[in-house]
Amino acid sequence: MSPAEARVEDDRGREPPDDASLPRVSVVITVLNGERHIARCLDSLLALDYPKGRYEVVVVDAESKDRTRDLVEEAAKRAAGAPEVRLFVRAGSIGVGRNEGVRHARGEFVAVTDADMEVSPGWLRALLTGFDQGEAVGAVGGPNDSATHDLASKSVACIPVHGPTRDEVPLFGPNRYAKAFVSGTDWYTNVTRNSMYRRDALLQVGAFAEELISTEDPELNHRLHEAGWQTAYVPEAVVYHHHRSSLGAFYRQMRHYAYGHADTTTKRPYMRQPKQFLPAAALAGLALLVLLALFLPAAQALLGFAVLAVLVVLAQYGLRCAQRHHDWRLVFSAPQFLLAWQLAWAIHYPRRLLEVGRATVLTSD
Repeated sequence: MSPAEARVEDDRGREPPDDASLPRVSVVITVLNGERHIARCLDSLLALDYPKGRYEVVVVDAESKDRTRDLVEEAAKRAAGAPEVRLFVRAGSIGVGRNEGVRHARGEFVAVTDADMEVSPGWLRALLTGFDQGEAVGAVGGPNDSATHDLASKSVACIPVHGPTRDEVPLFGPNRYAKAFVSGTDWYTNVTRNSMYRRDALLQVGAFAEELISTEDPELNHRLHEAGWQTAYVPEAVVYHHHRSSLGAFYRQMRHYAYGHADTTTKRPYMRQPKQFLPAAALAGLALLVLLALFLPAAQALLGFAVLAVLVVLAQYGLRCAQRHHDWRLVFSAPQFLLAWQLAWAIHYPRRLLEVGRATVLTSD
């Protein structure tokens, strides 16, 4: 029976399939000092609309110093083995943790999410439908929408940086994550906040790259595509992301992302894209204009035009975010988060490229 046939039937008189006909799924979570959110994440997983004996939860803790492991063990007691919640401890990069979970996973499908997520009840069933798009589909993802609706979370949700989400407001064009699609080239069809993989596809390409400090998910998708697999996106497979709660926290997260992307391109040159250099180029160009304006009157006019253009773009973006989320405070808030994102990339992407030979391992984003 295909995964789509294993979905809960609607109210038109058809009988649901037997539990034994559903594929066995392992849900893998890696965590470091995640006591703030891990209990909510696990509670949502224990409440999944999926037979309790057909999935398990595998948690890999990177030697947390807080109550993370205690909270996982408490969840395991609440579950009472249905589903089984298993805890392993393994320090290292995010790829090391994810691969540790994959090694212990017993399902034919491996779902991956993060400790600061909450999954929707039909999450596993919806992800499985993505594999009905063809035998070549090796991975499926869905949207990671915002879990809360405070102003900071709404602002973060607008920024197109966290992978597929129906909340984002792209810089150009419409949001493409309202409809399902399949791709053999898009590295961001699915991210590890919300992914499911065929176990055999994962093992074929060597699973996650353990030397990377971030961006291990698009890099894995690249290798899946190179091996002939496709990736699919299913808008019904929703998870909810607890975003950073302040502008400063968001900037620090973007700093890590930018540094991690640059680190990946030094180790995996095929992941380099021209757009990754745009924020740094824009900042360098603006700095050059400021210097020229100190000595050349003509440069002062050009600098004024450039600043005006930036303000117009920010204002338009704020208006689009406000219209999308029906909150006019975003006219002023969303542009600040957009600037924080671009500034982090402008500084920390080239910073890593200039650190020749430096080896860095981080375990949390």
